[in-house]
Amino acid sequence: MLLEMKDGKHDGYAIWAGTDNAVWSLIWNKGMSTVKHLFLLALELTVECQKHEVFLYFFHLSGDRMIATGTDGGSRGDLDAGISLGYDLRQFIPLNKDAFELAGPVVEAWFRGWTRTNFSPPLEPIG
Repeated sequence: MLLEMKDGKHDGYAIWAGTDNAVWSLIWNKGMSTVKHLFLLALELTVECQKHEVFLYFFHLSGDRMIATGTDGGSRGDLDAGISLGYDLRQFIPLNKDAFELAGPVVEAWFRGWTRTNFSPPLEPIG
């Protein structure tokens, strides 16, 4: 991605990148790391993003979800999962759905547990 960015292939784009690497996700979002090579990579990416007006967002995915997509094992020649079999990637990473759509009763119970009587369900667009 960095080389493509330097070549101007992503100028003006917003890029959303899911990763099961929680460390990288935290480094990118926090902006710091005591590990020199990771810090330098984050710094170089940040500079290139600014030069090329790229908005880069990393978000964390579970390892199980990454394996299911088929993107995790592709570099190791594991081509018997997810998109390698012709499945739509959006089936495994439903970014168009919120937590209440994916696990409504569980999420609602969790919210009610700490909001107690102050809980109110999320607003719908009409609300």
